[in-house]
Amino acid sequence: MVFSCGDGSGSAPADQTSLLRSTVVLPTTASPCDAPFGSEFSGWRCLSTDIGAGGAYLVVGDSMCTARWTQVYVPPPPTTVPAATEPPPSTPPPTSPPTTLPTSPPPVVSDPSVDNAAQLAALNAAISSPTATTSQVQSAVNDLLNAGVTGTQATELATSPKVLESINPKQATAVFKAIPVSKLDKAQEAALVGAVSAAPEGVKNAFEGTIDVYGAGLDNYVPVGSVVDVGDRRTLIAAAAATAVAGAAAAGAVGGRTMSGSSASRGGPIDGSETGQSGRGSGGPRNAVPSGADGLTDAQMASVARKMGRGMLKKKSDDPNLLGPDGELLMANTRAPLSKILKRLVRETAAIGFTIAGGVVVIFTLSGATRKVAVIALGTAFLLHVAHVVMTTRSE
Repeated sequence: MVFSCGDGSGSAPADQTSLLRSTVVLPTTASPCDAPFGSEFSGWRCLSTDIGAGGAYLVVGDSMCTARWTQVYVPPPPTTVPAATEPPPSTPPPTSPPTTLPTSPPPVVSDPSVDNAAQLAALNAAISSPTATTSQVQSAVNDLLNAGVTGTQATELATSPKVLESINPKQATAVFKAIPVSKLDKAQEAALVGAVSAAPEGVKNAFEGTIDVYGAGLDNYVPVGSVVDVGDRRTLIAAAAATAVAGAAAAGAVGGRTMSGSSASRGGPIDGSETGQSGRGSGGPRNAVPSGADGLTDAQMASVARKMGRGMLKKKSDDPNLLGPDGELLMANTRAPLSKILKRLVRETAAIGFTIAGGVVVIFTLSGATRKVAVIALGTAFLLHVAHVVMTTRSE
């Protein structure tokens, strides 16, 4: 039996000698034949019979067994690469801004002076977790506040957007109270203003009610309900205050001239010696002591004195009822009536109405300690104004 590689290459297996009519087992491989490219050995063809690898063959005489190969890989047909051509000019697509991936907020730094390490770790875990709920953050902040926080930790809480968007106004007030605003540096002030400006309105109201936003360092903060920042509003308040003071001074000057003119119109000599007044029967001064007074009795002198006093008081006052029927002075009526004081107070207060209105508007634009000072100053000024009107009216 002679073996052949067929479509393969290389040396064929060695020849074999067997007895006629005997059965032999053919080789399981075609080694040392080399298989054609992309094919594998699949058996033998002995004379005209196909036998699988390692199959039995009945020897009927001298035989040649040729290796059969099965193609397992078909190479792709050759392709012709077209000649390179220059692409037509095209407009580049619009570029989009780079996408910034969200980053976890910085953790609140621990402080050995306060025993709050466990609460601080729970809070940092809550604000760094993307799945943490608002109630979880509120609970963690509440536990940390109960344990106590330092000024630095309070500042870090107030500059954390995750914390500010989760806490309620009561917690926000507690956080803001613990911030040492006067000790913040420029970077901390800017971070605080930026975080609170983007916070919910309830947190912003707590911020304005706790911290004097009109103090130094918070000029870029825009209060609730406003479109201008604190720095610009402070300038507007100063201008409004100057205008109010100028208006009050002008109203006071006009009031003073009015009072002086009124006194002058009602006044005049009060000694009864005014010329132009016709006396009773003698043509002399109205209240002059008649000639021959040395010969008057005491009763006559008393009557003359009452008449002189009555005439003097009539010239001094517009109210003839200040004297009794016998010319005696009614002391109870010398005080200014309450109605006159009230009329005078209303008139003088109306003159400074715009000043008072401007002061009230300024108070509503302020917050914190500055608002308290403004309320006290405006209230004190109004009380002094009332006292001045009452005293001036009574003196007249």
